[in-house]
Amino acid sequence: MQSMPPALLEDVIHIEERRPLSEEIVSVLEQVVWGTDEARYTLKNVREILQHTTGFQYFLVRRNGKIVAMRADQVKTLQVNGTWEPCLYHSMAAVVPSALGRGFGRIMYGKSLDYYKRKLNEKGIIYAYVETGNLKSLHLSESLGYRRLGQFQVIAFSRFFPKNSSGVTLLQEHEIPWIDHLLKERYHGHLLLEKDPAIRLGSYYVLKDEEGIVAGVQADFQRWQIHSLGGFGGSVARDLLPHIPLMRRIFNPDDFRFLKWGHVYVRKGREKILFELMEAVLARQGLHTGIGYFDRRSPVDGPLLKKQGWGVLRHLVETSVQVLGYFQEGQYKLTDLQKIPLVISPNDP
Repeated sequence: MQSMPPALLEDVIHIEERRPLSEEIVSVLEQVVWGTDEARYTLKNVREILQHTTGFQYFLVRRNGKIVAMRADQVKTLQVNGTWEPCLYHSMAAVVPSALGRGFGRIMYGKSLDYYKRKLNEKGIIYAYVETGNLKSLHLSESLGYRRLGQFQVIAFSRFFPKNSSGVTLLQEHEIPWIDHLLKERYHGHLLLEKDPAIRLGSYYVLKDEEGIVAGVQADFQRWQIHSLGGFGGSVARDLLPHIPLMRRIFNPDDFRFLKWGHVYVRKGREKILFELMEAVLARQGLHTGIGYFDRRSPVDGPLLKKQGWGVLRHLVETSVQVLGYFQEGQYKLTDLQKIPLVISPNDP
C-alpha cells in the first residue's frame, strides 16, 4: 500500500497520552515482532512485564480510533555526571503490523520526543535501548538528535541441572534499605543509576556470609517466542539446539522461558559467588537460563564478565544493545558522558 505524505497523514491521526495499562495496549504489543535480522522475537508475557513496571505512561497514535503506533515511558531520577537528575526512559516503540511502512513510526518518534521534552521541562536525559543490529531505529533516532552513550552486552547464564543453595534467601522488607545502600555504593559514579531502585519483594534474592549480604540479584520471569537469530551461532542455536534434548533445556526458541537479571550486587573480590546465587534462583524457579545486561567498562561488570562459568549458551547468543540519549545542547558534554560506565535498571523493560 502506498504511503500517505506525512503532512496529510498527520491530519488524520490522533495523539493520546494514557496512564493505565489497557487490554487494547496489551493486544497491540502481543502482535509485534520485535528485533532485527540479528534476532526477531515475540513477547509472550507482555501483561506481566508491564504490570511489574510502576509509573509507566503510554503515548498512543490512533487512526480511525485504533492504535497504529505507540511507546511507553516513565520519569525517574537518575545519576548523571555525579548528580541526581530528572530523566525519562521510553521503550516498547511499536507499529501494528497492518500499519508498517506507512509513516506512522516516524510520526510517533517525532511527536513523542516533543512531548517528552515538555514533560521534562527541557532538563535531564531522555534515553532508550536499541539493538545494535537495528540500523533503521538507530538512524531514525540519531536523525532526531539522540546520541550514543554506550552499550550493554547481553549475556546468558545457563545450567543444564541447576543446583539449589541453602544460603540463598529472598530479601526481607527490613533489608531493602541495606541492599539499596550497597547498590548505590557499588555503582557510585555509573551513568543512569536509579535514586529509587524500586526493589521488588518476592523477586530479589540474596546470599549472605558472616559479614552480611555478599551477593544479590533481582530475577524477573520472561517468556519469548524467537522467530530467527542472525549469524552462524544464532542459526545453530535456533535451528539445531532444539533437536538436542539436553540443549533444549537451556534454549527452546519456540517457548524460551528465562529470568532477566537486574540490580546485580556482588561484593568486590567475590565475583564468582554470584554464579552460586544465580544457579540457586534458577533451580527454585524451575528454569535453566537467565539473561543480564552488562557494561564491559564498568568496574563492577568488567570483572564479572571475565570469570569462567557462565555456561554454554553465552558463547552462542551474545549480542549488544546501544544506549541512546537525548539532551539539550550545552547541558552535558557528550564525550564526558561516553566515558562513564553504565548501569541498567530491571525496571526498564
